[in-house]
Amino acid sequence: MTSGGRGYPRAFYLAALHVVRFLAIAICAPAAAQHGAPGGEWPFIGGDAGHSKYSALDQITRDNARSLAIAWTWTSVDEKIQAANPDVPQIRNANYFELTPIMVGGVVYGSTCLGQAFALDAGTGAMRWSFSSEAYKNGRPPNLGYISRGVAYRETDGAGRVFFATSDSYLYALDAKTGTPIAAFGENGRADMIAGVPRARRGTQYG
Repeated sequence: MTSGGRGYPRAFYLAALHVVRFLAIAICAPAAAQHGAPGGEWPFIGGDAGHSKYSALDQITRDNARSLAIAWTWTSVDEKIQAANPDVPQIRNANYFELTPIMVGGVVYGSTCLGQAFALDAGTGAMRWSFSSEAYKNGRPPNLGYISRGVAYRETDGAGRVFFATSDSYLYALDAKTGTPIAAFGENGRADMIAGVPRARRGTQYG
């Protein structure tokens, strides 16, 4: 193998050249390829499949932002569980709400700290449905505790599906219109994510 300047192998310079070419292509790629969230919706946690976190909507501008007002508020469905368990500090103090909701077809979908999924009318905030996995009954998860950062949405044969993972290591698939589990998914709507994982203890060790 021949050497280049300063004694480096020729292969080193060829590899470096390929890296430079790749970066040039990436930097010069047209910005139009980054479309952002489609049609005023937010179907992915990052807005679109490329996680651009961008929307082309232009109703809010630097000129009118100061006049924005609250359109509606929502009280987490977790509060009912917390009220029913006042003597369980871990449940009562499960307030690390770090959800990034999604919005598809005028409906906002999300998940809660205590393993519940919900759907709200995007225009009014009215509850469409909620579903409780009762994941909190299997104990507080390790590290950061009761935290759920969101759900995923997809359509199968024209029907919407909402997927969300719980702190006790299950993955659920719900009907987007009703919130009921999809019986054909896993076992009656949920898949066990620690089946076959050695030494994994549900809820308290593997989330």
